[in-house]
Amino acid sequence: MSNIEYSSDAINVLNKFHRCSILVYVEGEDDVMFWDIIFRFFEFENYKIEPKDGCEELDKYANRVINEDLNIIIARDADYRVITDRHLSHRNIVTTYGYSIENTLYFPKSLIEVTQIWVKDSDFNGIELYRWLDNLTVKLRSLIVLDIANFAFDLYENILGDNCTKYMSSQHSIDVNDSRIKRAYDEKIMNFTPEQIERIESLIERNDRELHEIIRGHFLQSAILKFISKAMSAKGRKGKISYDALYAHAIQQFKYIFNEHHPHYEYYKQEIAELRK
Repeated sequence: MSNIEYSSDAINVLNKFHRCSILVYVEGEDDVMFWDIIFRFFEFENYKIEPKDGCEELDKYANRVINEDLNIIIARDADYRVITDRHLSHRNIVTTYGYSIENTLYFPKSLIEVTQIWVKDSDFNGIELYRWLDNLTVKLRSLIVLDIANFAFDLYENILGDNCTKYMSSQHSIDVNDSRIKRAYDEKIMNFTPEQIERIESLIERNDRELHEIIRGHFLQSAILKFISKAMSAKGRKGKISYDALYAHAIQQFKYIFNEHHPHYEYYKQEIAELRK
C-alpha cells in the first residue's frame, strides 16, 4: 500500500480517475464489504470504497477532510469516540454504531443465526447465547469502564486489548475468570482518578448502547469464536473456526438481515442521510 500523500487538489480529482462521483476511504479490507452493504441499502450511488493502511492512516485523511474540505468520505470505526463525545464532526465522516463493524455484525440475533450455521442446527438455543453474552459483558464491565477512561483521558494504559483469552478461565473456555478480572482491575485502577471513573460511568449510563455494542469489536469477536467453537464441540462437530471464516459467514448474513428491523438501522440511515446534505 503506497504511503504517498497527495495534495488536496489531487485527491479531489481522484474520483474522476476511478470513474465515480466520490471516493470512500475505510480502515482496511474487512471494512469494505460492510460499508458497501450499508451504502447500497440506503441507495447511495456512484461511489468507490478504498481501504487505507489502518486507522492511523485513515485518521490523517479524516483530519484533512475537516481542515481542508477534501471531497472524499471517511467511513470509520467509532471506537470510544461516540461514548466520550470525542467524535470527528463533519458531514463527510460516518462511523459505526458500536465500537467497530464487529459490534454490528455480531449483534445477538445475527450471532444466533451464524452459530446455527456452524453447528448445523436450526434449533440452536438462542437463550443460551443471550445469557452468555450478558454474563460476559456484565463481568467485564469494570474493565470496559477503565478501557473507555483510558481512551477519554489519553492515559495509554493496556486494558482490554483485542483478545479475550487472558481474562477467560482457560485457553478454550467461554467463561470469564473473576479472579483474573479483579487482578487486572486492581493493577490498573490506581492510574485513574475517582472523578475520571465517575465521568465514564455517567457517560455509559446515559447512553442507549448495550455493553456488547460498546466493547472493543475484536475483543468481542475473539470471545464469540470461543463460544461457537464450544457449541460446535457440544454438537460433535469437529474442526477449527478462524477469524476469516467467521467474518465471511457474518458479512453474508448481515447482507440479508440488515433492514428496517435491525436495531442499528435508524443510526446508519441518519449517517448516510448526512452525506446527502
